[in-house]
Amino acid sequence: MRLRYCTLFLLVASAAIAGDRSPAEVRRDERARKYLRTAHLPNIIDAKTQLRLESTLSGVDRTRYQYRQFWKGIFPVTSGVLELESRDDGTVRVTLDRTIANLEVDTGRLVSPDAAQRTAASHLGVTGALKYDSQLFVYPKDRENDHHRLIWVVSVTGDDDDQRLNASVWVDAHSGVVLKSNTGRRHSAAKAHTER
Repeated sequence: MRLRYCTLFLLVASAAIAGDRSPAEVRRDERARKYLRTAHLPNIIDAKTQLRLESTLSGVDRTRYQYRQFWKGIFPVTSGVLELESRDDGTVRVTLDRTIANLEVDTGRLVSPDAAQRTAASHLGVTGALKYDSQLFVYPKDRENDHHRLIWVVSVTGDDDDQRLNASVWVDAHSGVVLKSNTGRRHSAAKAHTER
């Protein structure tokens, strides 16, 4: 029988220790942690997969936990989300599992973050005083991509030609090709006032 491993970084302890949670919420936290340690979730089957708690939402009789999947503890997976619900009746169930099993990603010869930012600026056609933030993610294979890959998610914010820009551009970390972009532009208050 194949052994299954999953390293879990559960960041609930600080809230429970601080005493700002009810006894019922603390019991739900304990049940959720135990479930993750002992459950054989179908997609989490290797030592390279790690989950980190991103958020909790407590209700009257239940708490929901959302975890982000990381590969090798460094790279977040763009769609890798696991959600659990722990109820006061003692049940714990998975409400959403979009984790990816058996991730293998090439980490050699990457485009620099500066090159990814220049590619994003060129793709967006921007010239103003902008702020760039780049982070590496694992982009899982899908209908359009035949293999898992590392991508730079470049966030671009600031003013460009009297427009407020809030965009993200996904740049392949190996080839430097733009895979996807999401641009959000709106007129600045000064320009909107003069156009009236």
